[in-house]
Amino acid sequence: MSGYTFDQIPQLKQALLDENLTIALGNIPMVNIEDDEWEYLALMQEYDAIFREFYSANKTTALLCFIHLVAASEHIYYTEDWPQFTDLISNLLAVISEQPYSKENELLVDTLLNKLDLKARYVILHGNLNYNLACFFANKQDTKTMMEYVLRAFFSFDKDKFFQEPCFQPYQDKPFFKQPLEKFNYSAATWWTDIWPINDWYTSKEHKYEL
Repeated sequence: MSGYTFDQIPQLKQALLDENLTIALGNIPMVNIEDDEWEYLALMQEYDAIFREFYSANKTTALLCFIHLVAASEHIYYTEDWPQFTDLISNLLAVISEQPYSKENELLVDTLLNKLDLKARYVILHGNLNYNLACFFANKQDTKTMMEYVLRAFFSFDKDKFFQEPCFQPYQDKPFFKQPLEKFNYSAATWWTDIWPINDWYTSKEHKYEL
């Protein structure tokens, strides 16, 4: 994959730094995964590098422009055969979850999620994706949706991660948050029966807590 080069990437990055979404959209490399899946993977690595460069340099406005770019472009897309796009969406959601809740950001989250196959096993089990969504809905104070994603993410992380997360602090002493994290010890089999489908968790007498 190191043999692939994309001449538009420098202009794309500069447009993001300038917060010029129109120019950025015009500099997206066109790659057809059906023609060359390795070229697709190389391009996803470029997008991941852009994200990491901007994030490590704390270039928040450029990151937000990048998020809008991914949301808006049909040329940056999901494939069920490779996980890199889902990983990228998860990283972008982490940035959004660090921002104060707004309706605009919620619409952005919906747009990004609509680019995934939400029924794909890798997406369902993606710990960071679920964790970042839990944080987003915690900031929104939507406890029902927050807990759906907390319980999905709980399969991937130790309970201490949730109790140490600042966005969950208002809920740490609430039974609906505390009791499931302290009670359940999931294996792969019990996670699927107890937590998926998520809505079943709210109607089960054994697992029902007041939200």
